[in-house]
Amino acid sequence: MAGQPRPAYAIFQTRDVEAGNIVWYLKVIWHHDFPDEPVGILSEVGEDRYEVRKVEVFRGGRLDWADEFAVESEHNVGRGACASA
Repeated sequence: MAGQPRPAYAIFQTRDVEAGNIVWYLKVIWHHDFPDEPVGILSEVGEDRYEVRKVEVFRGGRLDWADEFAVESEHNVGRGACASA
């Protein structure tokens, strides 16, 4: 469909050796023409499937970020659990 945003994503799983739990990393590449929206999103998702922190990548190289303690972005970390992969 011409003109429609098309996301592409990858999911990576690893184990946090120090804490002993599983951590997920999501990488989303968003193909769109919206100048004020990110073209990439990197998220860390905890074992409880809640987003812990994220980085939003914009055209031109601007990076915004958020975690459970601070926000340098228009978007907070997610408030709901992520869907199963």
